[in-house]
Amino acid sequence: MARNISVILPCYNEEKNIAKQISSVNSVLNKITDDYEIIVVNDGSTDDSKALLEQLAQENNKIKVVSHEKNLCYGATLKDGFKHAIKDLIFYTSMDNQYDFSQINTFLKYIDNNDIVIGYRVKRNDPLHRIFVAKVYNLTIRILFGLAVRDIDCAFKLFKKDVIQNLNIQSRYSFIDAEILIKAQRAGYPIKELAVKHYPRIWGSSTVGLKTIFLTLIEMIKVGRQFYRLF
Repeated sequence: MARNISVILPCYNEEKNIAKQISSVNSVLNKITDDYEIIVVNDGSTDDSKALLEQLAQENNKIKVVSHEKNLCYGATLKDGFKHAIKDLIFYTSMDNQYDFSQINTFLKYIDNNDIVIGYRVKRNDPLHRIFVAKVYNLTIRILFGLAVRDIDCAFKLFKKDVIQNLNIQSRYSFIDAEILIKAQRAGYPIKELAVKHYPRIWGSSTVGLKTIFLTLIEMIKVGRQFYRLF
């Protein structure tokens, strides 16, 4: 079946990862369809990410660059990507080269019979403290919201565009993945989970820290109050 797809890549200080990731995404998509776009949302990077992205966009008209003057955080970056996406399918992943983008081929096999296809990392290659925090977070979301998925924050997700448009996502920070899935489950959208490979980060570093955790908890409380009256 013919596909048209928007791939969204959030970017913050990833200058050493950009060329490899975009080359991989472009190469894989070019074998799937002619009707695609690669939307990179540069979230106020302070390195040379913006200049590199603009150069790549000049060389390839499939690449669209959206730049924030200052860092607005992950949720706001994803929402900006959603706003600029024009294709029927929306996919997003990270810019850190920790996923094999060719795995999207398997995801596309399931999207016709599901509204959302999400990955879960069978072996997560991150520091132990991040893995521990993620396990606690996933368990908390499962208990409070009944969201029974294996890996909420796995950055390898495929959606039908109308699903994203209908969910009215509010999160500006890292709770956005959970909010999307909680609202999608509540609305009755079928969600398919697939195992994905996950590789160690070679260049750059994660921006997840205590501030991120605090802001995520605040947004969790807001969603709980708005939809479930849990708090």
